[in-house]
Amino acid sequence: MSDPRGAKRMSFPAREKGAAAVKTVAAILYIVVAIPFLMGWQDVIDRIRQRERHLEMSIDIDPVEFLGSGMIGGLRGLMIDYLWIKVVGLEQKHEYYEIRPLVELIQKLQPNLSSTWTFNSWNLANNIITDYRSAQDKWRWIKQGIEVIEEGKRKLPNSTAVWFQCGWIYFQIICNPAGEHSVFYQKMVEDEQRRKAKAALAEGREFDEPMYAIGFAYKNLKRAAELKLHPTFSEKHLEALPFKACCRGVKYLLLVRPEPDINSGKKFINMAINEFRYLAAKYPKEDPSNQGIYVQEAKLAEDINEAIERFPEHEEFFSDAADELQQILTSAPRRLQQF
Repeated sequence: MSDPRGAKRMSFPAREKGAAAVKTVAAILYIVVAIPFLMGWQDVIDRIRQRERHLEMSIDIDPVEFLGSGMIGGLRGLMIDYLWIKVVGLEQKHEYYEIRPLVELIQKLQPNLSSTWTFNSWNLANNIITDYRSAQDKWRWIKQGIEVIEEGKRKLPNSTAVWFQCGWIYFQIICNPAGEHSVFYQKMVEDEQRRKAKAALAEGREFDEPMYAIGFAYKNLKRAAELKLHPTFSEKHLEALPFKACCRGVKYLLLVRPEPDINSGKKFINMAINEFRYLAAKYPKEDPSNQGIYVQEAKLAEDINEAIERFPEHEEFFSDAADELQQILTSAPRRLQQF
């Protein structure tokens, strides 16, 4: 029977679309209305900081995080979903600059989600730099990406994804031997570390950070391997990367760097040998899926042999290292043959 008023009834899909539209509008309105209140909340937070300054526990509250922590209830999730949809749409259009403020807002609303930190850092360090030609301009954005992921590590100290991402930026962007500006990026890191070391010495503080970018790559990738449980990469992939970082450090410090650092190169050789000993015992060479590890070992052996030729005064150390690698290779357990 037709509607006596002659009006068409709204179908369920239409109702759902209408409800979704209302929610989207509500989220946008909330963002617009909420921002003016942030300064007021900041005053409250500052007073809390002043009052609680005597406590050993430092209080670090961001006004947007304060709002996002529970005050806006279910609307918070709606806001985050809306922002992510916008981010994905902008990424598909390669509009990387427009992505940055949206992801930063998501970080405030959802600081405990590792993907907000990994996404934003990679967008800064890898995507935005494609719009620049000079190494200096590219480095400025890479450095910002590092700062973001370092903040992510402070927020989520046990996140494999965050530690991995930090190490991957150093390993794949800064220390990539095929990269056009790799040597320049590594020099920028070294210069910054020298300044930090000098300041620490002047203040009587111990300086325990790596001096080279590849050291940061190893440190972060090693931590990711220890934490395991990456959302994407396997345990074997995580465990192989610290070894590859050590090998890359050997090549850079002894054979690529304009001024070789023999002592640091030796340290990386020792680290590489220890990493390879662990991998060879766990991942047999006969398994085809493990071949990447042994290809890397062969390249390391080649670099050590080249170091013997370049630095004959250190021949004994490099020869002993080459022999140790060979012993590990020959004594590694073999997979049982399948009959």
